[in-house]
Amino acid sequence: KYTSPGGRVTIQYVDGKGTADIFVTNESQGVSSDRASKVFMPFTGEKVYGGNGLYVAQRIMQAHDGSIDMYSGQDNSVTVALRLPKVIP
Repeated sequence: KYTSPGGRVTIQYVDGKGTADIFVTNESQGVSSDRASKVFMPFTGEKVYGGNGLYVAQRIMQAHDGSIDMYSGQDNSVTVALRLPKVIP
């Protein structure tokens, strides 16, 4: 839906210090800084910035002491970074 024709979506796992980091990068049209600051806001009646999906994802990550962030690359890619603390049994 958000990937340009011929574009790719890549998923990368990084074993961070005390965290498990997952990066999902979409070769798309990028996200303006104004829009990126609003993508985690709950749906408020206008579907300008999407629905509740990223808001719910953020709440789930926070419930597990993790985080989720979104940023645009200079190549118009969009990356969503998910970070969860490692739990060692």
